[in-house]
Amino acid sequence: MADTRTQIQSRYDAKNRKTFSMKLHLTYDSDVIEKLQSVESINGYIKQLIRSDLAHTDSVPVSDTAMALLKEEAVKNSKSVPDLVNLIIDDWFVRNR
Repeated sequence: MADTRTQIQSRYDAKNRKTFSMKLHLTYDSDVIEKLQSVESINGYIKQLIRSDLAHTDSVPVSDTAMALLKEEAVKNSKSVPDLVNLIIDDWFVRNR
């Protein structure tokens, strides 16, 4: 007998996906709940936050001179150094597509 679409999807999910869940307290986590309810895609929003965190925590060796220039440029543009670096990287990818 042929597998149903649900069975096929279940096998695919078991092989290729990982599910995470979390419990939020209605009182203590109300700010988090409100934010999650306001975004278009909770899944996409959480992944974007994690990827942003990874981009900021993965250290890349930068010379003192380069870091000083980045800090100076960040202050001029009212940005943090990681945000400025992300803008530079995004711009580079757009130009080099």
